[in-house]
Amino acid sequence: MAPLKRLDLPVKAEVYGVDHPELPDNSYILRMDPAKKILYNPLLWGSKLRDYTRKCNQIFLKAEQEISPDFSDLRTEEVCEIVVLRGGLGYRLDDAFEDVFDSYLPQCFVGARRHRVSEEEFRAEINYTNFDPLPEN
Repeated sequence: MAPLKRLDLPVKAEVYGVDHPELPDNSYILRMDPAKKILYNPLLWGSKLRDYTRKCNQIFLKAEQEISPDFSDLRTEEVCEIVVLRGGLGYRLDDAFEDVFDSYLPQCFVGARRHRVSEEEFRAEINYTNFDPLPEN
């Protein structure tokens, strides 16, 4: 099989299935205009950046819904967003989830702290604190 296979999905993105031994099964690449706006404009910030990230997540969630129809049947007790407290809230996945599924997405927060190990190498420390435990967790 070719490493990339374009999927015909009714979403506002080019969606490719990825077949590569170093990636997990069911890996996908989405190519979409809002992501290009973010990627190619390093001066984008504030509400415009927030709007584009929300649009990216809406497209991502709709694509996931097409790829895996069971995804739509998930209840909020079965799924949550892990928010990295290093700008993760700005990606607006929770808002996009509500737009697509008309449901609340619980959030769990982790803190990320980067530090230099050597001239060329950085490491990240990830700390998790459960502020509001989900049912049965």
